[in-house]
Amino acid sequence: MKCTAKITSKGRITIPFEVRRALGVREGDVVLFEKNGGGIRVLPKREGPSRLAAYAGIGNPGVPCNVDIAQYVREMRGHDADEDTCERAYELAEKKSALNLHDGDVRLLARGLPTY
Repeated sequence: MKCTAKITSKGRITIPFEVRRALGVREGDVVLFEKNGGGIRVLPKREGPSRLAAYAGIGNPGVPCNVDIAQYVREMRGHDADEDTCERAYELAEKKSALNLHDGDVRLLARGLPTY
């Protein structure tokens, strides 16, 4: 992305919309100018917790933080998939993606039946 901005007589610039969006900044935010080799980097200066910090964990009520969700669900269901089963599922997913198969075709592949 290349954008230009004009410096006013007071040394001010307007940061182009595309750059503001890429940096995730809005009116009132502070940006940091950092010398980097032969140029200057513009970075958003973040102070305090993230704007989204208040929402951390609300999507998984009752699930402890820093837990592998897939493992947690397997344990809740009372079983733990062995490595061979996981590898087979991964292989089937790759075949489905590579061959552009539908779910019914994947079930046939899982049983070792040919798809036509």
